[in-house]
Formats: sequence, C-alpha cells, structure tokens
Amino acid sequence: MNRGHSILSGNLRPSGSSPRRTSRGSLPLSKALVGFSNAKYAEGLSPRSVASYSDIVSKWIARIGDKDIGKVTAADPLGLPYDSC
Repeated sequence: MNRGHSILSGNLRPSGSSPRRTSRGSLPLSKALVGFSNAKYAEGLSPRSVASYSDIVSKWIARIGDKDIGKVTAADPLGLPYDSC
C-alpha cells in the first residue's frame, strides 16, 4: 500500500465524505474501518473476504473501544479476536 494512502494516516474515507479531523490521528477506528473496507473492495477482494475482515476488526474495536487511530498502541492488537477467525 502506498504510504500516502495508508489507512492509519486517515487518507481513506467513505465516498462523498469530507475529513472531519482537526488534528493528526483524530479519526475514530470505526471510520477508518469504512475506508479500509472501501480500499479492499477497490483492490478487487471478494465481498466475502471484505466482510470477514470487517467483522474481525469490528469485534476488535468493540474490545478496545472506538478510539482515535492516533491513540492505538502497540499493545492494542493483542486484543484481536483470533478465536473468531
């Protein structure tokens, strides 16, 4: 993925929306997930794959909270729901 289009940089967003970020990293994970899903569709992944990724990440967000992407720490991925894979 091109660094300028990283989901963590907040450059991806739902079609027709405008960024509401006031400072770097203030995009909620739930909004980033929409952009991630849109990017995966654009890359040609199957709808089933995108839905599966989205489901796993949604469960992770439910565990750690819908925090801003700038506040995600290295320890947060430890909360991924691997048992649901």
